[in-house]
Amino acid sequence: MYYARFSRSITKDAFFLKTAIKAANARIYIEGLKKSAEMGTTIVAALIINDELHIFWAGDSPLYHIRNNKVVYRTDDHTDKPGSNLLTKSLGAEENIELSETKLQPQLGDLILLCSDGLSSFIKNEEICEIISASNSLQDACNSMMRKALDGSNDNITAILARYGNR
Repeated sequence: MYYARFSRSITKDAFFLKTAIKAANARIYIEGLKKSAEMGTTIVAALIINDELHIFWAGDSPLYHIRNNKVVYRTDDHTDKPGSNLLTKSLGAEENIELSETKLQPQLGDLILLCSDGLSSFIKNEEICEIISASNSLQDACNSMMRKALDGSNDNITAILARYGNR
């Protein structure tokens, strides 16, 4: 049975997001038990609440914060050592999961890139900025990053690129 426990300071929206992630974890774990197989996946999720970006993750799917052509990795990989594919935390690996979380204060025009390690393992920070600068839209930039990563990756790739504000 799945039970959500959170501090009283968490907002309703963050509570719902974390509850959904924890419910997904429980479902993946139960399916793994039924199939006698280890099942798991990574997740990175973000939510803006009162001009604050709340970030939740498990595994090695990162969130990048891009401001003034500088890329900052805002999540820590849950792996046994840097660059490793051996996860120490993922959805479905355990019956219950404690998500890692952090917050940041975005400014108008900041870009947020959420992606799987299929992208982050095959594209450098400088390349992210170059591709965004050369693209006509966020969709074009995201597609270009995914194509570039596919040149060296046989992993699945998921990516979301969003701009904070109306700029």
